[in-house]
Amino acid sequence: MNFGNRLKAIGEMVPKCRNLVDVGTDHAYLPVLLALNKKIQHAIATDIVPGPCHAARKTIDEYQLNAIIEVRQADGLTGVKPSEAETVVIAGMGAGTMLRILDASPHVTAKIKKMILQPMNDSQEIRHWAEDNNWNIEAENLVEEGDKIYEILRLSPGLSTYKNSNTCYQVGADLIQQHHPLLIKFVTELLHKYSGLLLAMNASPIARGSDKYKEFQRIKKQLEEIINEENNGN
Repeated sequence: MNFGNRLKAIGEMVPKCRNLVDVGTDHAYLPVLLALNKKIQHAIATDIVPGPCHAARKTIDEYQLNAIIEVRQADGLTGVKPSEAETVVIAGMGAGTMLRILDASPHVTAKIKKMILQPMNDSQEIRHWAEDNNWNIEAENLVEEGDKIYEILRLSPGLSTYKNSNTCYQVGADLIQQHHPLLIKFVTELLHKYSGLLLAMNASPIARGSDKYKEFQRIKKQLEEIINEENNGN
């Protein structure tokens, strides 16, 4: 089976561990991939609705991994014990949904040693959350699949790296430091997004005078600086 670039990249961010929880597992492709690569000893694949749970069980049966991976129908981390959540993966959701899942089960979240998040949007919310809740974003990656670039973040408990008020929360510091090969393309797409938002707001005098307009202007300038520094550095 071809697991795809996005799933493979998420799997590469997962460290070898005893217990893994894959929240919103869908077809359980990720825990299957990790089990086949012998990176996990046990996994709990959770999903909130019956359909994906059924699909997950079918995949696990196909690969004869029932002794390693179990499926639980649950909302987020509510069906998981704190002792089971050594490493947690939440992928393919909006950042807001991910953070609501983590905040809804604080007794479980407090016991997580590694957390891999792949948000579909608003990754800046995760970086703010990490700063506010003492989680360190220890590594980030970008992966391209189809016509979309996906962000992947790995967090561990500890002081956040995002204490600098000048940090552009829309782009991971690790991506900038490693001069990621997809960085310019990714930041350029963000720049187009915020330029478009500012252009739309220009039509309204009220919008132009808003705090949101000033925030978007600041972000646009930061993104331009990242691209300029990356181009000059290369």
